[in-house]
Amino acid sequence: MGRQARVVGKGRAGRRAPAGRPVRFEPGGWPRISASRLAALVPASGEASNRWRVYTPRTMPTFEKSPVELVGRFDEVATRHPSAQRRLMFGYPALFTGGNFATGLFADRWVVRLAPGDLADLLATPDAAPFSPMPGRAMSGWASLPRDVVADDVALDGWVERAIAFAASLPPKG
Repeated sequence: MGRQARVVGKGRAGRRAPAGRPVRFEPGGWPRISASRLAALVPASGEASNRWRVYTPRTMPTFEKSPVELVGRFDEVATRHPSAQRRLMFGYPALFTGGNFATGLFADRWVVRLAPGDLADLLATPDAAPFSPMPGRAMSGWASLPRDVVADDVALDGWVERAIAFAASLPPKG
């Protein structure tokens, strides 16, 4: 007789399939169970159903690429800051110092990591916003630069220098 399918409950070893009903395991390791057999394994009552974890694959968010003009602008600014290392982070260009992410692009936005005082100064400017890679998931210590700041060399270099200085102040990473 083959291995038995198990349904995993919170903090429990699980239950076996009903006696005498072996479940064939596929080469990938997951058992092949019909919907009716799975329904027999998992309780249907409202009070007990919250005890059981059901695996449902999550869809990964899709990220749009940064505009070519913005990537060119980023490369132009990166050459003015030779102390920072240019790498990709989540497929977007970024600058690192001591292994710490200082600034980079995310979709059509330029984001910077700043000390709390500098972050408050930036967020006080019009059109600056906390950085949220996903709706409702703002990252603390990060902000998106306004488009007019990205277009101005002097203003942009000031914020990039602050971001690089803050990243350099953090403990270095391997």
